Amino acid sequence: MKIQKKLFSVLTLVLASVALVLYFLPFGRVITAGGDTVGVGAEFCFGSLDGESISKSSKLLFTLILTAFTVLFAALSLKYKGTRWATVGFGIVDAVFMLVVGLSYAGRFIDYGGVAGATGAAYVYGMPLIISAVLFLTTASGVAYLLIADKLSIIESGEAKLTIPQRVVKFLKDYKSEFKKIVWPNFRTVMKNTIIVFVMCAVVGAFIWLVDFGLDSLLDLIYNR
Repeated sequence: MKIQKKLFSVLTLVLASVALVLYFLPFGRVITAGGDTVGVGAEFCFGSLDGESISKSSKLLFTLILTAFTVLFAALSLKYKGTRWATVGFGIVDAVFMLVVGLSYAGRFIDYGGVAGATGAAYVYGMPLIISAVLFLTTASGVAYLLIADKLSIIESGEAKLTIPQRVVKFLKDYKSEFKKIVWPNFRTVMKNTIIVFVMCAVVGAFIWLVDFGLDSLLDLIYNR
């Protein structure tokens, strides 16, 4: 199990690093009237294309930052236990966001307004979807690493603790039992309480209006004098 833990920890870091590297490969192009101007992901993130300035995409920059944090926490998780959850959290958010990017029209995320004669934008080889797939694999590997590390720590401690899946199942069972204890009000009670709420809102609103009107009149009187 220790070998599996080490394997998934390294695999998570490698996959996250691969996803980061893919950002610096050509995955988008700006279409111009005279031909295609090919750019790379990092250029769209930082706003530089073949020496000329373009409007950077804040959304792509956001995903790049998320990927960088995923790599960082994956590296830290090799030594610090607390960063394992962060790796999974950043990885899944980044993967979902990149999936949205890959399934959307490129012009929505690639801002080509700063390129002279630009008529549109497109993705190259479906690279955003490839990045998203790598990030999903990173998350899956991170979850496997998290589960194995948790079980291994319980075995080494010798204590009768629940593993993460067991805690999740216990939480769902407790939630189900508590849900059954809920007493739902009937229609008459709901209508009665709704009317009371509306009446109280009207009373409080009227009181606030009267106080505001009184203070406004008092200030007018003071300033007019």
